[in-house]
Amino acid sequence: MVAISYPYLSHSWTINSENVAVKRLDKSAFLHGGTGIPRDIRSFFNLSEQDLARSITLVHEGSRFAGRFSVDGTKTRVRLFWPPKLSELMAQFFPEYADRYRHQQEPIGDPPLMRFRREQGRDIYEIEFIDPKRIIADVAEERFSEDDFQEAAAALAKEGVEHVRAGTSFMKTSTMRQ
Repeated sequence: MVAISYPYLSHSWTINSENVAVKRLDKSAFLHGGTGIPRDIRSFFNLSEQDLARSITLVHEGSRFAGRFSVDGTKTRVRLFWPPKLSELMAQFFPEYADRYRHQQEPIGDPPLMRFRREQGRDIYEIEFIDPKRIIADVAEERFSEDDFQEAAAALAKEGVEHVRAGTSFMKTSTMRQ
C-alpha cells in the first residue's frame, strides 16, 4: 500500500490502517449489490492498473460471499460487487435504510457502515456491519450511567460511604461492617 497518513478519507471511505477500511453504505450497496472504489484507495484492495478485475472473498460471521471487482470500458471506474444474499443480509441489519432506498427516499441520519478487515492474504476480507445510531446510543448510555454514578456517589458520601469504585458494585458503609 502506498504510504499514507491514517485515517485517510476518500469519498464515502475511511482507510484506518493498511488492513482496515470503513465504507459508509449508500443506495448502491443496498439496491445494486456493490460500491465504487475510488482511485486513491485502490491500493487497500491491492488493485493495480494491470489487475483491476478480479475476485475476492467477503466473510461475515463465518459466512463467505464471493465478491468481484469490475472495471468500466474506459478503465476509469472500478466497482466492487457482491451477491444479492449479502445485500439481503445488509437489509436485515438495516431495514429502515433498505426500505427508504427502495422507495427512492434518502435515509435520515448517519448512514450505516461496513468495516473491511483484510485477512489471510490479500483477497479475503472480514466484514462487519456497524450502526452509527447504536454507537451514539451506547455512548449516551455510558455518559448517562457515569452521571448517575457520580450523583449517587455524592449522595452516598453524605450517608457515610467510605469507598466507591466506578463500574463495580463494591461499596463499604459503616452499616455494612456490622
